[in-house]
Amino acid sequence: MNQPPSTENELPSLNQALIKAQQKAKWLIRIAGTGLALSVVGAIVVGVFANNIIQQAQEAQNDTKLDQQGFVALNQFENQQIKALLTAMEAGNRLKKLVKDGQPLEKYPATIPILALQTILDNIHERNQIQKYHDEVYDISFSSDGQRFVAVSKEGSAEVRDLSGKVIAQLKGHSDVRGSSFSPDGRRILTWSYNNVRIWDLSGKLLSELKNNNFGFSTASFSQDGQRILTSSYSSIQIWDLLGNLITQFEHKDWLNNAIFSPDGKFIAITTQKEIFIRDFSGKLIAKIENPENQVSGLPIASFSPDGRSIITTDQIGKSVHIWDLSGRQLAKFETSGSASFSPDGKQIFIVSSGVEVWRVGGLDELLARGCDWLKDYTTSHPEAREKLKECQQR
Repeated sequence: MNQPPSTENELPSLNQALIKAQQKAKWLIRIAGTGLALSVVGAIVVGVFANNIIQQAQEAQNDTKLDQQGFVALNQFENQQIKALLTAMEAGNRLKKLVKDGQPLEKYPATIPILALQTILDNIHERNQIQKYHDEVYDISFSSDGQRFVAVSKEGSAEVRDLSGKVIAQLKGHSDVRGSSFSPDGRRILTWSYNNVRIWDLSGKLLSELKNNNFGFSTASFSQDGQRILTSSYSSIQIWDLLGNLITQFEHKDWLNNAIFSPDGKFIAITTQKEIFIRDFSGKLIAKIENPENQVSGLPIASFSPDGRSIITTDQIGKSVHIWDLSGRQLAKFETSGSASFSPDGKQIFIVSSGVEVWRVGGLDELLARGCDWLKDYTTSHPEAREKLKECQQR
């Protein structure tokens, strides 16, 4: 049975974002007041400016109220689960009215309502679709069509399996395997250990090998076009061709845990002990996400969603799994242990510990639809709730 969300642990970092939003709103209101005073003097240009400032102040206040309502829902959940879901649904519907079609997550005016909906819907009942494999699995990676996966055992061996768990091929001869990855076209597989990276076809035939000469491999993954391989070591990033030739490398000042290509192949996500960095191939910093738990041991794994708009992480000691947008705002948190990755369609995450857990994730529209579905029976017997959730009647 899944434990209710630990809102106490996540509220400090979320409250910091809320405080910043409140400060912005107050600042805009003060400027708006100054602008209005000047407009009385008759400065038409300043009057127009003041109107714009007032609108920004109102928008900032609305954003703050949405995040406040999301916090309220999270705090209500421990003792008032239905009320918490109703509060989160109300905040989510208000947020939906402010979001334009196709607007990326990092441009949303608020994200706490999404976090509240995801957290509450994943813990309000026991209908999570969780599948377990009985073998001791250390790492798992899925093909692009989602029909097969590579399972790396705790003993360091790797096998290709279908969704029923049946073994399709064994990747023999590579010992102490620490991870694996499919090429985007699903035709090749790479496995990596500290000493080398090997590339295989789906039958288990070895195609090529990247040998470690000067550094130990920490991670390895394909580029989106399948023509390059990204590896990381102690404090550097390397890019290789499929024949094992080193194309380029650059240094990073902190100890690296992981490095991966973004889905469009334009960026690299780098995890360190305390932060995640999004960089281009020249090393230029694009975005940064801080470790929410402030663990000394850091963030071990990060992977992009298929659309490249969010990142999933898990803390080093396996307490929780987090989903973030690229501006560093938290979208979801799962109280479970293990390494995590997105499914090919981005609608599920796979969390690996002693087995494999499958969790649903969703955007705002999907979360609101799930909330409406869950509250269907409740609103039938509670007209006052049905009145507040008119949007559910339109679905």
